[in-house]
Amino acid sequence: MHLRRTASLALLIATIGITACSDDAVDRLGATVSTTTVAAAATGTSTTPAPASTTSAAPPTTATPGTAPATTQRPGGVAPTSTTPPPPASSPVTTSRPAPLFGVPIGAAADGAVAGLVGVLGEPSGDTGWNVGCPLDSPTLQNERLVTWGLLRVLFRRDTESAPGSLQGYGFVIPEGVTLSPTDGAARLALPNGVTLGMPISQVATKLSAKTVIDDTFGWVSVTTPGAMFTADGADGSALLNAVAVPHVFTCE
Repeated sequence: MHLRRTASLALLIATIGITACSDDAVDRLGATVSTTTVAAAATGTSTTPAPASTTSAAPPTTATPGTAPATTQRPGGVAPTSTTPPPPASSPVTTSRPAPLFGVPIGAAADGAVAGLVGVLGEPSGDTGWNVGCPLDSPTLQNERLVTWGLLRVLFRRDTESAPGSLQGYGFVIPEGVTLSPTDGAARLALPNGVTLGMPISQVATKLSAKTVIDDTFGWVSVTTPGAMFTADGADGSALLNAVAVPHVFTCE
């Protein structure tokens, strides 16, 4: 730095302050930040600021024709992840009210309900299409449709053949001697309060704070709640739970 005398021979001394700064945004990108020297000018004094040292930035990467571009990652090296949630592993059965089946509520329009369940369970193993249900309703009215995923049965009904129909209920019955496969749609229903298949129906009643009812007409013992019905083939409380229906068992009456 050069200092000049004024006419009054007064000497002014400029104090030089040195500061260093770091750009946090650049730090996150992994670049090196240089230290810059700043010269402060005093009144009436001519100063020449010291040149700031610079760091040459890395030249931009140029893709070679015919080569695939590099995969872009988020700062910190974390690769982007998909925001699409995985399908639910199970669908809970509730006792206080009829629970939706994998998010599809009771009363949902038939076509939309089937499409939603296919998105979770895959293509059904069976679909009756609209056909005659209980002949006591009408011997010719095609008003019921049953769609199955293994032993999981989903029932749709409609009042007239021009109506779209809606989800009426769902459930399963495990035949005697049959072991439920983990991949079966019925195996993906999560039973409440520690209730398990093969449990004595009297124990089911205790866990659900309900009572058992023996039905001589259909030959089963049931435990009924506002949200679901649990049944066992037998004539007393020792019969083993083998069927669940939401909200209740549909019978032809």
